Amino acid sequence: MSYELNFRVPRFTALNGKKNAAVCGFDLKTEVLTLDGWKRAIDLDPFEQVAVFAPKEKNITFQYPIRVTKDFFKGDLHRIQGRQISYLGSYENRHLVSTASGSKWLPHRLKAAKRILDVRRKYLKAGSLNLRDRQLWSNKWNIDPHEFARLVGFFVGDGVRPYLAKDNLLLKKKFSNQIRFKLTRQRKIDYLYSIKGITVEKKASDRYVINLPGIGHWFAQHCFTERGEKRLPDRYLTLTRAEVRGLLDGLKNSDGCQLRKNWGYSSTSVSLLEQIQALCCLNNLNASWTTLHPGDENKRPVFNLHISSDRLAPLAGKKPQTPTSCSETVVEYDGFLYHVKVEGALVLRRDRKVIFG
Repeated sequence: MSYELNFRVPRFTALNGKKNAAVCGFDLKTEVLTLDGWKRAIDLDPFEQVAVFAPKEKNITFQYPIRVTKDFFKGDLHRIQGRQISYLGSYENRHLVSTASGSKWLPHRLKAAKRILDVRRKYLKAGSLNLRDRQLWSNKWNIDPHEFARLVGFFVGDGVRPYLAKDNLLLKKKFSNQIRFKLTRQRKIDYLYSIKGITVEKKASDRYVINLPGIGHWFAQHCFTERGEKRLPDRYLTLTRAEVRGLLDGLKNSDGCQLRKNWGYSSTSVSLLEQIQALCCLNNLNASWTTLHPGDENKRPVFNLHISSDRLAPLAGKKPQTPTSCSETVVEYDGFLYHVKVEGALVLRRDRKVIFG
């Protein structure tokens, strides 16, 4: 049950049996960004690092939580809902917001939700990972890291699966030393040939092959899930900036679509799109989900990520509401809240929409 917010401090009726107690936390559907991707707080490993935005340094680092708690709560929660933002949590939670001062917008700072209910504000949806946390991908073929990242991104989009999904075995021994593409569009063929440090051989039936010792085995092991779906290799979140640019460039030139200043990426693989969204929000890019095809008995659902450099969520706390604003409501809640305490703002996601708080 929910009702319209009237910009008042909410009531807290019970917390672990104590009345009128205030508690920080968010609901079970909210996910936290970790080195392994998006996870619910209940699924966090005790020694797992999470992504944290430090307002003073103005960048993101991976750090161990100070503590993770679960508390029973009965009372009012704060809900924010919009096309690019979804949040349900305590009014004690701090959000990373930019507030208006006249005609100017102030730098993003952490502020408790209950103190900004009637204040015009914008939420941050992306930041930049600290340079200290970034590491190069290593490859034994001495391909330039940026060019290798381009190859990986392009393969994830258009590479041919080299093994049987059910047992993860290579179809033929020779495929352990090659990766293959089936390309018909000239722009994709030109892109593959533009990657430096590799030699592309054209075969019959629009097939293009790259032969290097062990390269097929590496891509089979690192670019597919156990179910045979495409994925990004391990440590994709901590790539250097040059490698991130190369990886996204490869993705964009495979299953991507240029949209003026922005671009989109479509796939049936939810896990791959979740990886790309996480990578984007650590590299000053906003990646928002849409459903292109809901799926049916003959076709899997198709989703699209719209990727742009617009890092700010639509306005909140503005009256009257505009089509780009977020709606705010008070929700009566009876259940557990989860709190991950860190020095800064967590990178959170709910309903596949990112928020820092």
